[in-house]
Amino acid sequence: MEDVVLVRIYGNKTELLVDRDEEVKSFRVLQAHGCAPQLYCTFNNGLCYEFIQGEALDPKHVCNPAIFRYISFPK
Repeated sequence: MEDVVLVRIYGNKTELLVDRDEEVKSFRVLQAHGCAPQLYCTFNNGLCYEFIQGEALDPKHVCNPAIFRYISFPK
């Protein structure tokens, strides 16, 4: 599993729903803070990034105090 990458190909007309430039900017910010995999490249209709073995979160996970942390923001 060391040489595995994910290649995401954007669906037809999905750019109408998702700003792809902002998505890549967000990906890079998250990556810089250790919260996203390594982004290897982008291309006209997709991107390629590092595969990280894991588990998708479900409601029982996000309710677990060891995973979820409530942050109160000033008003």
